Amino acid sequence: MALDKLLRGLRFGLRSLRQSPGFAATAILTLALGVGANSAAGVVLGVPLAMLLGRTLTASLYGVKPLDAVSYLLAIAGVAAVALVASAVLAGRAASVDPMKALRTE
Repeated sequence: MALDKLLRGLRFGLRSLRQSPGFAATAILTLALGVGANSAAGVVLGVPLAMLLGRTLTASLYGVKPLDAVSYLLAIAGVAAVALVASAVLAGRAASVDPMKALRTE
C-alpha cells in the first residue's frame, strides 16, 4: 500500500518535471529545506536532553559546567554549519544535473 503510493508520487513528480522544468527548482528547494528542518528539530530536541544528561554526567565533564552556555552555543553553531553545508551540497549537485538528461537515463 505505502509502496504503491510512493511509486504513484514518483510517477507524478516525473510527469510534472517533464511538463515544467521549473518543478526541479521547487523539488531541490524542498529537499534542502527538509535537511534544514530536520537539523533544527534535532537541535530543539537535543539541547534539553543534553541539559538533563549534563547534570547526571557532572563527574565526567572535566572543566565544563553542566549548563555551560558557551558549549551549547558552539554545539548548536556546529550543527547549523553542518546542516547548511549539507543543504548547499545537496542543492548544488541536484541543480547541476540537466532534468531531461536525468529522465533519459532512468
